[in-house]
Amino acid sequence: MRSRRALVVVWVTAAVALAVPAHAAGAPEARGRGVPARTAGVGSAVLATESASRPTAVEPTITPTNPTISGVRPTRTVAQETLSRTPARTPIADGFDQDLIGPIGTTSPADPTGATGPTRIVAAVNVKVAVYDRSGAELLAPLRLRSINAMLDGLVDFDPKVVYDAYADVFVLTFLTQGDREGYIDVVTIPSSTAEDTGTWCLTHIVGDQFSNGRHEFADYPSVGFTTDRVTVTTNNFGFRSGVFRYAQAISMPKTALYDPTCSQAVPVEVAGGNATRNPDGSKAFTLQAAPSVGGAPTDQYLVSLEPSARRATLVLWRLRIRDGSLNVRAVAQRVKRAQLPPWGYQCGSTDSANTWWDTGDLRLTSAFYDAATNRLYAATSALGNVGGGAPESVIRWYEAEPASKLGTSAVLRQGTVGAADRDAAWPAIATNDAGTVFLTYARAGLQECLSMYGATVPVGGSVATVSLVRQGDARYEWGPGVERWGDFSAANRDPVTPADVAVFGAVPVVTNGEPTDAFMSHGTLLTDAP
Repeated sequence: MRSRRALVVVWVTAAVALAVPAHAAGAPEARGRGVPARTAGVGSAVLATESASRPTAVEPTITPTNPTISGVRPTRTVAQETLSRTPARTPIADGFDQDLIGPIGTTSPADPTGATGPTRIVAAVNVKVAVYDRSGAELLAPLRLRSINAMLDGLVDFDPKVVYDAYADVFVLTFLTQGDREGYIDVVTIPSSTAEDTGTWCLTHIVGDQFSNGRHEFADYPSVGFTTDRVTVTTNNFGFRSGVFRYAQAISMPKTALYDPTCSQAVPVEVAGGNATRNPDGSKAFTLQAAPSVGGAPTDQYLVSLEPSARRATLVLWRLRIRDGSLNVRAVAQRVKRAQLPPWGYQCGSTDSANTWWDTGDLRLTSAFYDAATNRLYAATSALGNVGGGAPESVIRWYEAEPASKLGTSAVLRQGTVGAADRDAAWPAIATNDAGTVFLTYARAGLQECLSMYGATVPVGGSVATVSLVRQGDARYEWGPGVERWGDFSAANRDPVTPADVAVFGAVPVVTNGEPTDAFMSHGTLLTDAP
């Protein structure tokens, strides 16, 4: 089977750093397990060409879904149609395409992510990270994640996430690595002004099951958020051999140590897991999305999870605080519109074979964002919808909440849907600009549309989204047998230079020289005056 080129749409500006913390000892409910000392910088020897014997770029095959979801994912009977392509690319604003992966034959899914800073952009796709200036010129060629430091050599690397911390002018790259008997969480801090200089990076490499409960587990599907003084990484944790979901984990680290430019300080880690991350109704929370913060001077870290059941859904708002030196966790559940599993997605020229369909997600929240200046918390995912009255589609579901000082009095202010008849939308990212306009970016496709990257804007207090094409896909994505994995996320961040703009990162399949064989990264900017 021919492989396809995946184009990722992004605005990239950041750098990568490495270090490994020696964590403080303490009660297992509160503090993390000990790990090796940190290491700074990336030597040229570490960046040597990889050997052919290393693992492929395919993520681990254990891909558990939300254990609280009941029912069967809808499927479809595909009517044969003549494919009529949509017009050529009509970007919302400026953008650029970059090849971050190379041949995609051993890489799935795309996992596009990135962030833009004042002068540089950092972007990652599945297993590689690169640095650009704001015009798209390459400053650091794509680098394999596990090549960042020798201690990662031979590990499977996957699930990168990149954020830009405007409070400290630092990029944070988080990803996972895994060996035969252990999983790890890797956090790389990258000073924005020297992002292309890997000698200024610092890697923190920690065991994936930081919440010590006497069981061997691996971490999956990370998110990263931050406040003015701390960084939080969340994961879903599963039995290493069984794949059974155990709990959601939240790891909080102080910036004073994590961002240490000498990369020499031990990083104390506070951990919440087990009973601390159970929902208010006692069920296990799944996929706590940590929110990057913008504006103000927030010290409370907010997380969001969507907890669906057969008849209802709740949006759970989580708050992390350091109180008397320990991590304090609070949560409140707010009822929202019922959310059901989205159907598998069609893509240009799909047939009745599942091999031509694409995975639209499983109701996990894929993005969160906190605007501290307005005290608004946002989140987004994909869900079952019916826009045109015909066959159901996968649509984007987004939420706006107002966390209260007494968390129990918090409120969900808005919830909206973005979708189109006979098109499937999934893997959204959400952010706002300085005027409070909501921006979403996501993947979309249909029987007569290849996987493409879209943007949508929703005005303050409104519910109707204006949708624009960011980058059109050129070909049907077919990586392997069965429903194609596409996603598993995208990215968006407020531009620190022009805060009326939001930078977006995503992926689309493209063809070069007549052959759809490689994977690409690109970026586009959604403007407040987008058509």
